[in-house]
Amino acid sequence: MENPFGGSPLPIGCRLVVGDGRLRVVVRSGPQIPAYKNSYFGNSISAVYAGLLTGLPMGIPRNGGTYRCFEIDLGPKGTITNAESPAPCSLATSNPFDNITEAVQDALSKLVPERAMAGWTDFAGAVFAGVDPRVGEQFSHLSALSGTGGAGAMWETDGWSSCGAQAAFGGMRTGNVEELELQVPIRIHRFELAANTEGPGRWRGGFGVDVEIEPLGPIAVSTVGDGYEIAPPGRFEAADVATEWRSVFTRFVREPDGSTRDVSGGSVFEMDEGQVLVSRSTGGGGIGDPKLRSREALERDVASGLIDRERARTVYGWEA
Repeated sequence: MENPFGGSPLPIGCRLVVGDGRLRVVVRSGPQIPAYKNSYFGNSISAVYAGLLTGLPMGIPRNGGTYRCFEIDLGPKGTITNAESPAPCSLATSNPFDNITEAVQDALSKLVPERAMAGWTDFAGAVFAGVDPRVGEQFSHLSALSGTGGAGAMWETDGWSSCGAQAAFGGMRTGNVEELELQVPIRIHRFELAANTEGPGRWRGGFGVDVEIEPLGPIAVSTVGDGYEIAPPGRFEAADVATEWRSVFTRFVREPDGSTRDVSGGSVFEMDEGQVLVSRSTGGGGIGDPKLRSREALERDVASGLIDRERARTVYGWEA
């Protein structure tokens, strides 16, 4: 998990032990931190269940009988994944929920490769607040569309594109662009799939999105979430794909004169009409050797402009 104070990432580890008809899940992390990324018992348990249940075959019921086969050990209290009061946790249901879920899924992929799932985009939304100049009333808006990205690939299945973080299982909706512009004093100049953001693999990750938003008047903007430094991980051979072929979240403000200034996660700043918040979210991780990807599927992505020819040749071994 990315460190909100900078420096080295905050590790979250998982070990699975199978025996006697039970599955023991051991989760470990470092000490809780004075920032919004701690997870209490209930949230961490839910994240573990999410990682396990999404990896089980569809025919297995998701009920109490299944839960009783799991034994979960979150370790001592006072850690990021087993926080104790008064640790701040306002982003717990996004980060570190996703990180715990993916740690479990990563461990599960080593036990049962054919149930593998790669890493999803981390939620990195933006919150707008101020006075709507059209009606003179205060407003606040969490922009889901600026935080959506690509889902990780699943075994034999490409990841979904432009969906919410794994904590919402892709179910977070971005909303209709025109309706958002009626409700909130913003103008959305761009909202489309971002080319070359997929995590390469035999089964590729979903694509991230390009978003450009301009306020209609003075507003305050705050950014939250992860993905600015660590790309969603791939599984098996896809995990070894060079970092220059794996996307991270980028965000900046474009000024009326065309100049730009970078925006980092966890920042607060002011914007006004004429300035545009530009975001490119990450794609999901891939699974397996990219050079084994179906030629038909690869050619379809190239023809649609989602993967350029150089990337197709270099990463996927494509020959036109």
